Amino acid sequence: MNGFYHCESRETSYDWRKIILNINMISIALGAVLFFAQIHLPEILNNTLSIVGNMIGPASMIVTGMLFAGMDLKKIFGNKRVYIISSLRMIVIPLIALALIKLSRIAALSSNAPKIMLIVFLAVITPSASTVTQICQVYGNDAKYASAINVVTTLCAIVTMPLMVLLYTYINHRFSILHTFFPPFACST
Repeated sequence: MNGFYHCESRETSYDWRKIILNINMISIALGAVLFFAQIHLPEILNNTLSIVGNMIGPASMIVTGMLFAGMDLKKIFGNKRVYIISSLRMIVIPLIALALIKLSRIAALSSNAPKIMLIVFLAVITPSASTVTQICQVYGNDAKYASAINVVTTLCAIVTMPLMVLLYTYINHRFSILHTFFPPFACST
């Protein structure tokens, strides 16, 4: 949806060892082991990893800014496919996710469930990651197309993210009011 199709590797076979033993998969596995085993890292290592983690957001913004600065704006905004993919990523998929959250009634399971579902929903409504462009560069695919999608979805997020959060809040608040005052009616919404 967000440029991955054009970033697929053109290799006919996959090296599973390369996939499983890449730094991201090792980090995920190590983090899961540390979390579930309740192993606490030494303070100096924990502080170092925290500082590096705090750098991720600004580094991502720098990469996105570099991509934006190097783009031909006429070419980006003239490509209809970028608009289609961006509208799917920033409007259609979040609306489907919102409908699934509402229909599944997960947000009504506990007192903290609405906040948890909002966090999940925030992950859904974010723009495409700049790592998609980096993956395209690594595999020698169309990085300019992926960065165009990244730039357009980032610009769209300025408007769509607040609107989607407002819509989530409205639907969640409306549901809780209906449930409070009209319990039988709330089940049919």
